[in-house]
Amino acid sequence: MRITIRLLVVLLAVTTAAGRAFSFTRGPGYAGVRSMGMGGTAIAVTTDRTAIFHNPAGLGLLKGKIDLSVTPAIVSLDGKLSTVLDAMSEHGDKLSDLSTIDEDFINTLSELDGYWIGIGYLPEITVAKKYLGFGVYTVFPFSVRVETGHLVPKLAFRGERDLVFTWAFGVPLKTEKHQFGISVEYVQRTPVEETITKYTETYEFSDEIVQRPLGVLGEFSNIKHGASFDVGLMHHWKGWRFGWGVKDIFGVVGGELAIPQLDLGFAYYFPQLAGIDWMRTLIFAFELSDIAGIEERTRRLKSLAKKVHLGAEWDLNHIALRAGINQGYPTVGLGVSLGFARVDYVFFQEELGYYPGQQVRRRHIISARMAMRLPKIIRESSGGTRAPTPDLP
Repeated sequence: MRITIRLLVVLLAVTTAAGRAFSFTRGPGYAGVRSMGMGGTAIAVTTDRTAIFHNPAGLGLLKGKIDLSVTPAIVSLDGKLSTVLDAMSEHGDKLSDLSTIDEDFINTLSELDGYWIGIGYLPEITVAKKYLGFGVYTVFPFSVRVETGHLVPKLAFRGERDLVFTWAFGVPLKTEKHQFGISVEYVQRTPVEETITKYTETYEFSDEIVQRPLGVLGEFSNIKHGASFDVGLMHHWKGWRFGWGVKDIFGVVGGELAIPQLDLGFAYYFPQLAGIDWMRTLIFAFELSDIAGIEERTRRLKSLAKKVHLGAEWDLNHIALRAGINQGYPTVGLGVSLGFARVDYVFFQEELGYYPGQQVRRRHIISARMAMRLPKIIRESSGGTRAPTPDLP
């Protein structure tokens, strides 16, 4: 335990010093729907396939079967997207002729001025078993911002697609009460950012997007490559689980250094409820994320309130209810299991500014995935087969 504490202190000092000394970029980040529903907690609660991305030490807690999961549809919608669509529908005729712009239209734009509104597409595939895992996911958020300007509406576009391949493995340390894991990541990053400054450019560009959206975005993209690795640990004691991990160690994306991120968390699993057939788990979790995180603009430590996450999950086998507090904002989630099909919904809020209450972003995330478990068969020396021995909890 003393060695663990000393190591954490060293990592905290190194990441803080590195963040202030060097220019840096953001490493690849995975946000699972279960984690978001639980207020962004992940480091101590990830005991399923998502351990590949959140904390590879959690792979040691998987059962003796192969988990195959394909999620072709994860869609994220900003809370203000409906407001923008309503405004465009109501004033759409005024976007084709500058002379028709009136005070009512300007007032509508003013309510949305400077706010990024977007959608995201986040598919993933994972294959995991005890101590081993592989996963690939992509994050492709695309945002539009309306700027009123001098009575002339302007648009700004941005997006950043990360395609991430992750290989992970975990090992027990002396006993299964202490797990260690490591993962290696390869990332392809495609940034897109374009600000339109003239009235004519605004509508010419918007017309092109309608006609060939992928082609237009490709003209403003610049693919970057990178790699990094993460490490994590988990410790168990009478229903308590303590986890910590460091992400983006020696991480580089497009030639720029990714500063390591240190996360700490703990959870309680109520082992006394293990014998109840109609309930799988009841979990409460707390997490401090990116403890030594530095604000890119100010070069100062991030606000403590932005690092705090609280979460809970009540899993009733076929239905999972989730709730939490992320950076001071409430989150809720619902998961439904229909055989091999899984559907999840999350209402997630996060702070884009320097402190809670400055610039909140609200999102609705819907996920549909297919999952199955392939039984593990152990070959006998005589050539026969037998069922596997059960894994320890």
